[in-house]
Amino acid sequence: MQSETDEWRKKYKDTARELEEMEKRHEQHFSHLNQIITSMSIALQGQDPKLDQVLSLLGKQLSTNSYGSLRDISRHLEKCSRELDTQKVNLSRQIKLSLQEWLKQIKTLDVKKAESSAIVEISRELSIATEDMYSFGTVLKQLIQLQAQVIVHENAQSHSHASSDDSSAIKQQLIELVQALRVPEQYSAASEELILRLKNAHEFYEIAQVIEALVELIRRVFPSVTDDFEDYLISLNSQLGYIQTFLYESRNEESHAVLEHQALDKTVRDDVSLIQQEVHKSTDINDLKQSVTLQLANIIKTMDTYRESEETRESRLQHRYTRLLEKVKQMEMETQDVKSRIEDERLKARTDPLTGLPNRIGYAEHLANEFERWNRYGTTFTLCIVDLDYFKRINDDYGHLAGDKVLRLVAKTLRSNLRTHDFISRFGGEEFIIIFHAATKDVACQVAEKLRKAIEKSPFNFQGKPVHVTASLGLSEVQKGDVADSVFSRADEMLYKAKSLGRNQVAVD
Repeated sequence: MQSETDEWRKKYKDTARELEEMEKRHEQHFSHLNQIITSMSIALQGQDPKLDQVLSLLGKQLSTNSYGSLRDISRHLEKCSRELDTQKVNLSRQIKLSLQEWLKQIKTLDVKKAESSAIVEISRELSIATEDMYSFGTVLKQLIQLQAQVIVHENAQSHSHASSDDSSAIKQQLIELVQALRVPEQYSAASEELILRLKNAHEFYEIAQVIEALVELIRRVFPSVTDDFEDYLISLNSQLGYIQTFLYESRNEESHAVLEHQALDKTVRDDVSLIQQEVHKSTDINDLKQSVTLQLANIIKTMDTYRESEETRESRLQHRYTRLLEKVKQMEMETQDVKSRIEDERLKARTDPLTGLPNRIGYAEHLANEFERWNRYGTTFTLCIVDLDYFKRINDDYGHLAGDKVLRLVAKTLRSNLRTHDFISRFGGEEFIIIFHAATKDVACQVAEKLRKAIEKSPFNFQGKPVHVTASLGLSEVQKGDVADSVFSRADEMLYKAKSLGRNQVAVD
């Protein structure tokens, strides 16, 4: 009798211990799940402010073990996927600025009264144009028609054509626009072809044809840029929905397990109480033995039922947990892919595609960092503007392909002759900007003279013909109270001074 009671107690203690360990494992599972979701939220931050807010709210919900708002968070994530159109907005603004510049160039031509009215109407439509790509289609057609009318009018009246400078300015604006598109790799050949056509265009009607092709390229490219990210967010939303379902089901399983544990505890306690009552009131040993045996059998049956229920529940939980880990792994892979693509796009947005140097955006960011070090630690720097002499002659005499080659070779020459901690960027056209880090103007002037000589002595050639290239450089060291525009303005004045002294000079304030 005592042996059976001890065996029952041992089984009960073993079951209670297993239940406690199972509860600990469940808590660990939830803790790991929260850590995974938190890590993914951190990885996704920085792509969009609204998305950051939703991810922050998701993190707070998980940290407080509150899951009542997950459905709302899921809807917000879906909304974010429809609102991520930053690239489209930036691209639309660039197109709008280029169209306004184009219209400005047309205004300089000899136009009739009717054409003047068309200019006023196009100006009005441009001023109210939205950031949607389709809003520029009508304006583009009107500009093309207006330009054709102006050309026909000028030919009929035997007026002179628009100057080559006007044509070059429009072409340069359009080339910079195409370069700013940052098209996917499958459209890079089409983009390069448009740039080549613009460089070789000599008449306005040729430029108009390129613009029509550019509009078509934008219409084809832009959906492919946003659809991929939108699909990613939709996939993420679906996977988060699965995680939400897992959390709800796990909570239900946990609540059910608590109820079963309570029921087991009550049944065992009731049966033990009955055994105690039988022991106290029984007078016959056989009756007592039979009663105790019956109660113990009931306890064992209850324990077996509870164990089977727990094993089934544990199996269901393990299956869901395995599926969850697969989902999380998939999300991590997709997130890493998106992060890599975003980082690539950020790098492209700060890089000049022709020379591979940082562009104006990269220059502005680096200059801001230099000013921060200057204001905080007093670390000086000197800004230098490099401008190629008579670069337009190179384009006119040898063609734009030769001009592009010269720009690439000059960029390579400058970069290879700079100190490792100095910064160089292509500012636009034939201008480069160098920031000599932690260098006074005297030290920077010595390096600048070295750069000037390196450019002058470089053996530039195109199709076997030597191309003589020189550069003028203007330098200015940062001063107390300076801002970005002031130090740049002084360096620009020094560049003008170097040009006025006969070019191929270095001037410092």
